Amino acid sequence: MSQLESLLPEDLESENQIMEVFQQWKQKHGKSYNNADEELKRIQNFKHNFKYVNSNSNRVRFKVGLNQFSDLSSDEFKDRCLMLRI
Repeated sequence: MSQLESLLPEDLESENQIMEVFQQWKQKHGKSYNNADEELKRIQNFKHNFKYVNSNSNRVRFKVGLNQFSDLSSDEFKDRCLMLRI
């Protein structure tokens, strides 16, 4: 069991805990960034997505979780991954 899987929901909200999970997530998905500004942007996206997953994992009718897209904003995900059907 990974450190992430063993945490209670209330533990996941601390800034330090989220940063630890981000570092583990980066390593798992082979993520690296070109500069500090880009990394800061990705950390902020990850925090937002992390909190969404943590607060909604039992409330939605679809599965939510951290994956290779967790450092993207919603708009970036839509632009890169969703196709417009006409």
